[in-house]
Amino acid sequence: MPQAGAQIMTTTVVEELQQQSYQLDDEFKGFGEDPMVTCVELDPQEYYRRKKDKKAHKKQKYGKFIKFAKIDISSYNLWDDELNNAAVRDEQNKDHADEDIAYSLKTEGWLYDSFPPIISTDGKIKDGRTRIRAALIAGWDYILVAIFSYDETGVAEEFSSITNGLIANKHVTARTASMADFVKGGVELVRLGQLEREYSSIEEWLINDVEIGNFFDVAAGIHTKIRNRIYDQSAAPSDIIIDKDREEWIEYIVQSPEFKELAIEAPDTPTPFGENKLIVYSASRTNARRCFCDPILGNQSKDMKGCKHTYIALFSNADTEEKVRESVKNFCDDLNTFYVQSVNMVNGLINGINIEVPNERSYTIIGVVPLFNTNETHKTLRSLNRLVPLDKL
Repeated sequence: MPQAGAQIMTTTVVEELQQQSYQLDDEFKGFGEDPMVTCVELDPQEYYRRKKDKKAHKKQKYGKFIKFAKIDISSYNLWDDELNNAAVRDEQNKDHADEDIAYSLKTEGWLYDSFPPIISTDGKIKDGRTRIRAALIAGWDYILVAIFSYDETGVAEEFSSITNGLIANKHVTARTASMADFVKGGVELVRLGQLEREYSSIEEWLINDVEIGNFFDVAAGIHTKIRNRIYDQSAAPSDIIIDKDREEWIEYIVQSPEFKELAIEAPDTPTPFGENKLIVYSASRTNARRCFCDPILGNQSKDMKGCKHTYIALFSNADTEEKVRESVKNFCDDLNTFYVQSVNMVNGLINGINIEVPNERSYTIIGVVPLFNTNETHKTLRSLNRLVPLDKL
């Protein structure tokens, strides 16, 4: 009997201790864990409490730290030039890092561990474009930033922006700068006349300005490979080509006046009742064949009332101005060739007829997305959400 009573008492004590433990768990959520910070709870003062201002000078070689602040980003669109990192990111945003960070914002909130995006006193984004894009994707209207002044840097703005942009791309939240990023930045500076196309000048920029040793093992000669690539790829200067994936270009195209005035369905929209929709292709000879065989021929019918005109918008994955123009020209020329060959095929198969090739076509290319990064015409068209007419490319 005493043993049974002892067992009952012990069990009761254990249950009471467990209940107390559960109550403590409800009141205390862990040692040192930060609560999830949402858009509404963003606080720039937290960076000062964490002494991030003491290390701010390391983030921008050419620039003076002013303060941390909370800014409104609701007026930005994902395709805005301000959010374009073409000069310092070889992959630009095609690796979908912005979507990964957006998911992190939704599930973990804002993290104060990393230094925030950087903007200038006049509102220009200097670093953190991917994180700003991520905040927009996550539906946030505000983010935290570090504001820097660049009034007394003593160097050209383009040189400062590209060099600082590469230096700043060494943090956990964002993607660390790659070899290709340094090559792209160096080639752009040569094109802009901000960096001499000499081995010694390029190497000095890599070692002294962007401090390549913070990213790669200089003793292993990585910087020499980067230097050589910059030299080789800057032999025929070309504007940087804005490189987005098809889905992002479609978002841009459907906002354009050229598309809206057609009053047809958006690309990739299901059309169970045969509605006409815009066709979007990357300009290439392979895609020209696909375009002609699928949508163009597919929109034709024995019944004239069932025929639909095919409307096409183009972008390009080429990496130079010359290659972009060539790929678009080849696409257009190939479509025309296939059209003529189709008429000739009918003439060859049916005796006694000779159909003249019509001057009109059953398709129209409404334009090309403005791909050239610094071209003033393309910049203006992007700001207006317009396409480039074929004869203006």
